[in-house]
Amino acid sequence: MWIEFHKHICMDFCNLTPGETLKHFNTSRDGLTDSQIAALQKRGKKNVLPRPPKKNFARLILAQLANVMTVILLAAALVAGFFSQWMDLSIIFFVVALNAVLGAAQEKKAEKAIEALSKLTEDTALVRRGGKLARIPAAGLFEGDIVIIEAGDGVPADLRLTDCRGLAGEEAPLTGESVPSHKTADALPGRNAPIGDRKNMLFMGCTVAAGRGEGVVTAIGGDTEVGKIARLLNDAEKAKTPLQTQLDKVGRIISVSVVVICALVFALNIVRFGAEKDNLVNYLLLSVSLAVAAIPEGLNTVITLVMAVGVTRMSKKNAIVRRLPAVETLGCTEVICSDKTGTLTLNKMTVVSEFCPSDAARPTLLTAAALCNNSFVLNGKFAGDPTETALADYCASRGYDKTALDRRHTRAGEIAFDSGRKRMSTVHADGGGFTAYCKGAPDVLIGLCSHVVRGGERVPLDGAARAQILERNGAEAKKGRRVLGFAYKALGGNRRPLTPDSQPSDFKPLNPQPQNSQHLNSHPLNPHPINSQPQNSLPADAEIETGLTFLGLIAMADPARPEAAAAVAQCKKAGIRPVMITGDHADTAVAVGRELGIISSEREAMTGAELDKLTDAQFAEAIGRYGVYARVSPENKVRIVKAWRARGKVCAMTGDGVNDAPALKNADIGVGMGLSGTDAAKQAADIVLADDNFATIVLAVEEGRKIYDNIRKTIQFLLSTNLSEVLTLLLSGIFGLNLINAVQILWVNLVTDTVPAVGLGLERGESDIMNMPPRRKSSGIFSAGVGFHILWQSMAMTFFVLAAYLAGCRASAETGRTMAFITLSLSQIAHSLNLKKRNVGVFSKGAFDNPTLAAGAAFVLLLSIFILYTPGVNAAFGIVPLSALNLLCALGLSFSIIPVVEFVKLFGRSGNLRPRKRLMTVDGEWGRGKGIGNSG
Repeated sequence: MWIEFHKHICMDFCNLTPGETLKHFNTSRDGLTDSQIAALQKRGKKNVLPRPPKKNFARLILAQLANVMTVILLAAALVAGFFSQWMDLSIIFFVVALNAVLGAAQEKKAEKAIEALSKLTEDTALVRRGGKLARIPAAGLFEGDIVIIEAGDGVPADLRLTDCRGLAGEEAPLTGESVPSHKTADALPGRNAPIGDRKNMLFMGCTVAAGRGEGVVTAIGGDTEVGKIARLLNDAEKAKTPLQTQLDKVGRIISVSVVVICALVFALNIVRFGAEKDNLVNYLLLSVSLAVAAIPEGLNTVITLVMAVGVTRMSKKNAIVRRLPAVETLGCTEVICSDKTGTLTLNKMTVVSEFCPSDAARPTLLTAAALCNNSFVLNGKFAGDPTETALADYCASRGYDKTALDRRHTRAGEIAFDSGRKRMSTVHADGGGFTAYCKGAPDVLIGLCSHVVRGGERVPLDGAARAQILERNGAEAKKGRRVLGFAYKALGGNRRPLTPDSQPSDFKPLNPQPQNSQHLNSHPLNPHPINSQPQNSLPADAEIETGLTFLGLIAMADPARPEAAAAVAQCKKAGIRPVMITGDHADTAVAVGRELGIISSEREAMTGAELDKLTDAQFAEAIGRYGVYARVSPENKVRIVKAWRARGKVCAMTGDGVNDAPALKNADIGVGMGLSGTDAAKQAADIVLADDNFATIVLAVEEGRKIYDNIRKTIQFLLSTNLSEVLTLLLSGIFGLNLINAVQILWVNLVTDTVPAVGLGLERGESDIMNMPPRRKSSGIFSAGVGFHILWQSMAMTFFVLAAYLAGCRASAETGRTMAFITLSLSQIAHSLNLKKRNVGVFSKGAFDNPTLAAGAAFVLLLSIFILYTPGVNAAFGIVPLSALNLLCALGLSFSIIPVVEFVKLFGRSGNLRPRKRLMTVDGEWGRGKGIGNSG
């Protein structure tokens, strides 16, 4: 009955005592019984997050076929088949099938790559069932199970703690907090507390930073806090990438043009030559040829290959692509909303500064930091609370090894840290006396101190000294650092604080040692066992923490990644707006943002609470003024991403935590972290960084820009050459010239179009590509004069084809058709060399650094010669061998397109055809400025 009750009643377990929580699940500290486990297993509910269903290969292929150009091409193939044009039919079907299989195979390959990256293993959990301990797969947990956890464990489900000792949870994946949350088993007052304030709960997907405890499972799988966030992913729809949108637009333009041109040619021929049956068949075949000529069959294939090569390059740079079309989206990103913890920072607390009123107090300060510390040695390294491990590492680096100090000054007692007291104290025995060491919030600790060390002596703590200490504390806090104060007190006997002369002789650097070594701190269950001295020999807690002698301050921070500042600078240089979004405190966020150059003042930072007060209209107006967002919720992140997208910006979101997943899904491009990222974040992302390095994003941006630029060159090449074929056929049909036939058109489209296009797609990229701003989402493939250049370049090539035909007709009509075919084929090779570099000449430096393009050009040239002079083959193509003079004439006309385009490039570099560059202003808007030329 309790199972059904729980399904319908949502309890706030934070407000229940441990006993009430156990009673609610009809369990005890001994755990669920065998009969309860059997009943729960019959429900079939597992402790796993729901995963989106995978597409099978057939569905992937159908998705590849679902575009307008493919449908038109298939229609033309059916017409050709109806009139027994089997070669046309076979070639068209072959090209369509090749495109579909390549696209589907690459998407499947990307899916497998991310699965391999995840390295999913079966997580386990230590549970108590029927009074016996057992380690079971985490997927087999049920509500009511008792789970035992300790430092370093991942939390396998949502738990209400029933017992804990020094327990702290690392909840950065869920809350964004880089500092662990200290836990308690007590019931909490108040209801509906945010996740970060639920101090008696642990949540699935987080880890235990320090201590040990146990808890009862309150939610599993999709019912956990992680599962609730995962539901947001199902509500977010992935929009088409800019390239997909532009290709759809190109497809519609070509499709409409094909229908109009074919209908026009068909009607003109009926008017001119009549509607006899034989003529109608010829007109339909001519229309099929026009359709084949107009549609760039190799476009999808080449784009897929370019994308695939780009994916391989990116994987070598630690950027794993999950969805193939997403590659170019990152390249045109205008805003990157980045998580702070673990992405821009190391997610590792590090000591950055210390302050002592007197140098004589420094040895005792470092001793206090090492001894008043619950970190422990695990596998040769300090483990536990990141703050305490940072202190232990720092002290060891200064010669105050915690391992040696613990052996010499055994712990006699501890007053544990408490968020209300904001301090922790430990007492250590040595000979006949005791010394207490205390650490805590400086503003609290200073109130417990009566003395300070100056010149090697204890002197009263006066107002000037207090002001100096608090001023230093405030200065460090404004930098976003976590500051701890340290003090000591001699508790009777002849025990004195350590001085340089009384350091233990066995101090040495931390060495790797087995967990069961001589070190007293070898087990995380009780890293600092109390010695055998009776506890009543120590003073009361209140006496220990009064009349302290102040030693100094130590400041820590989660440092920025060493390469992050350079990556942010490169983003700005490339016209990309970096925005930092974090769940951390505002001071910390501002400090990191200023250090990295994301913002210049705290006025550019906003908290989640301030954001919640703004309407969507107000936020849309103000969003460009803010570069840092602190203390945000998952809903805030989604709202920020949506606001940027609503302003027409292509927005990327980076993150590693579960709380980042909804924003990753809603962004134009989601970039997840492969090492520290949660499964939810990886599944929501389009691109996963295998090294969690923010600088890798810059490399991915550069690669994405290269890919898009190469695709744009490829599209310009294919459309200009195909349009020249259409114009040639139009003139042939209108004037009855019979310039070229369907077989020749298919050959040109399949070989002389596609081979150079592949070479263009593999270009290394323009040298200044990262000095240019990203293109706007609204800018089309034909923007910046590309459409105009396609038109005049196709007309120029058509002119040279006609000139070749007329020159050859002086010998015979067959010679004229042959010269037209050779000129049409080889002019496309020449034009591919024109488009290799947009702004420099064909014979400039780096003009021959693309071996694929060079080899492709040579291959097509030799193949054309082979077709021309091989008996039987030339007859199948309807051509005849050319004399040396006619061949030279055809070659000369073919390569005449190069000087024509070179002249236009030169004219463009002089400034007359130079597009104006877009520059980002302070509020994130785009202005206009000078840019570099574009040859088209």
